[in-house]
Amino acid sequence: MFIGREKELNSLRSVYEKDGFGMTVIYGRRRIGKSTLIMEFVRDKKVIFYTATKVGSERNLQLFAKQVFDVLDPTLSDINFPTVERVFDLITDRIRNSSEKLVLVIDELPFWAEKDEALLSILQKYIDTQWLHENMMLILCGSTLSFMEKKVLSEKSPIFGRRDSQIKLEEFNYRDSALFVPNYSAEDKAICYGVTGGVAKYLSLFDP
Repeated sequence: MFIGREKELNSLRSVYEKDGFGMTVIYGRRRIGKSTLIMEFVRDKKVIFYTATKVGSERNLQLFAKQVFDVLDPTLSDINFPTVERVFDLITDRIRNSSEKLVLVIDELPFWAEKDEALLSILQKYIDTQWLHENMMLILCGSTLSFMEKKVLSEKSPIFGRRDSQIKLEEFNYRDSALFVPNYSAEDKAICYGVTGGVAKYLSLFDP
């Protein structure tokens, strides 16, 4: 069951519903519920959802390409795409030949971008020259706050000025935390909130 985050969902919906390209950056500490928020938002949408890992740039490219192929064209799964540009070209071609809006999610972006310094510049190139007027939404998400703030959101970032919104996901407040344990007494709800600090992952471990 998905709980709370209505403000954040509404922010994502507003970007999705605009004409043409839209971009949102989501960041926050680990276990705060970023991926869960995104999955709730995209559950009724056409989406490529890739979660980067600490496996190096080449392996991330391979895994990303596989995810793209699985969604857009499974017949390409055995073809090697040597660069991320080739994969982005495929995405561009398919969105231009479809009336359905595509959501592209790169979760845990720092794990990939830290190993491939060109990735953000390549994203900037495609946003500016290929995707700006296309029926597409890009969501970049990360848990490494220093990277997201310095490399993605700052004025020095290649993609600065391209986002339509940014969401720094925070801990749940007491009211929303209590929704995780609706059958608890007021005292026990307060204890749960105090123990977890409103962190979504920890709240989800309680038996409601």
